[in-house]
Order: sequence, then structure tokens, then C-alpha cells
Amino acid sequence: MTLLFSSKGAEESCRLKGYVATMRKQGRGVMETMKSMFAGKRIMPMLGWSA
Repeated sequence: MTLLFSSKGAEESCRLKGYVATMRKQGRGVMETMKSMFAGKRIMPMLGWSA
């Protein structure tokens, strides 16, 4: 549980939440995103702007 109380743990938690939020905005499910991430096959978010 020290992960949640250290500054490194807080930083990692924010990065994880940000990644999941980005993937949700791009139509990916949370479970799909988490499974791929923990399997070592992280899905890269689409970058850029399309109008």
C-alpha cells in the first residue's frame, strides 16, 4: 500500500488515470485498455486533429 502514499506512486496513478481517460475518449473500453496494458500490448492513442 505504500505505492499510494509515495510521490512516485501518486505520479504513476495519475499517468494511469490519464491514459485510461484518453482511451475512453477515443471509444476504447476501460477493461480492454487495462487488459492490453497489463499484457504488455499497450494501445497507443490516436494523436492529431481531424476535422
